[in-house]
Amino acid sequence: GRTLDEYYARQTLDGVYVGDATGRRKAFNRVLKKMKHLSPGMGNLLDIGCGPGFFLAEAKEAGLDVFGLEISGESVKFAKEKLRLPKIFQDYGSLEAAAPGQFDAITAFDFIEHALDPKEVFIKANKKLKVGGLLVFTVPIINSVTAKILGKKWNALVPTHLNYFTLKSLENIYKPL
Repeated sequence: GRTLDEYYARQTLDGVYVGDATGRRKAFNRVLKKMKHLSPGMGNLLDIGCGPGFFLAEAKEAGLDVFGLEISGESVKFAKEKLRLPKIFQDYGSLEAAAPGQFDAITAFDFIEHALDPKEVFIKANKKLKVGGLLVFTVPIINSVTAKILGKKWNALVPTHLNYFTLKSLENIYKPL
């Protein structure tokens, strides 16, 4: 696990991702609107694997108290300096010390497939969620139509994805919690 943490901590800022800030922020805004519809009283949220912070910037503009967890130092620096998001933490301990006990919503966009122990991610998220809180996440689905059509050319087949999921496997991980 340490070597993996070190790898992600040293990751440089993804220029292509940052270059598409406008498109990503629009997409995140649509997600945020759906979340606010599902949970009108939502006041705070935690984004796990928040990257450079585009989702959190949209959520902050929408009036939410936002917290992020991100291991990449360059992404944390970008989020804090360029997007003025002070509550981004590089490790869980720092987040625990500074964050509220529980959140109205927890998000994890394209994160869980990188986790050594996806079930642990769900367990920790469950503990940090208020009763009735939202857990919103995205993962590539290995048996999706797109994956089947593209086969070996599917863009989610990358060495940093330690886990691949079907809807059923996700359900099997999360349901017993």
